[in-house]
Amino acid sequence: MRFDNKPFVKASTISVFHMPLNMTSMFARTSEAIQQAHAENGALLVLSRDDSAWPSEHLFAVTTDVPGAEMEAFVKAKGKRLDATYFFYTTCPRCAKHYRKNYVVGVAKVS
Repeated sequence: MRFDNKPFVKASTISVFHMPLNMTSMFARTSEAIQQAHAENGALLVLSRDDSAWPSEHLFAVTTDVPGAEMEAFVKAKGKRLDATYFFYTTCPRCAKHYRKNYVVGVAKVS
């Protein structure tokens, strides 16, 4: 998947010490808005950043802008280097306990 100016819907969850409290309702609300806008990407791709003990940020890959949603482009313009703040990962303690592992994924532009 190419990320040059790729549109994403930006959403957030409320967390307490990295434990998401409203993940289910946020995913349902965001997925419904994406479906109503017919902006599904084919395969669900959600990038999550949990670099604070309180809020977490989630970017849902879409094909076009979603009315009423906060939009963000992953890479602002071709040729610019990837901002270090866009390394997404999950650190959910409940997830780690349930799945017995926590995945960390770095995303970078390859020339």
